[in-house]
Amino acid sequence: MNATDSTAYPTPFDKPIFNLPSADFSSILTIVFFLIFVAWTIYTVVVAYHWFRYGHRSWLAIPAIVVHLIISGILILMIASGV
Repeated sequence: MNATDSTAYPTPFDKPIFNLPSADFSSILTIVFFLIFVAWTIYTVVVAYHWFRYGHRSWLAIPAIVVHLIISGILILMIASGV
């Protein structure tokens, strides 16, 4: 073997130290959107509970909850459909 031969000596980049599983971008995006949806659902439930518990005298509580749910539903459908 020749000292100038590139196969004579191993280089640090010959073999990866660890292999990451290959993932499709769409599957990663689906998981991210699902996690956002779960967080948004928890937020919505907590906010609706507090509005009903502490804002029951307010005339704005029920319409605000309805508007929030409608807008959230539209956004979730848009995300799910890919629009």
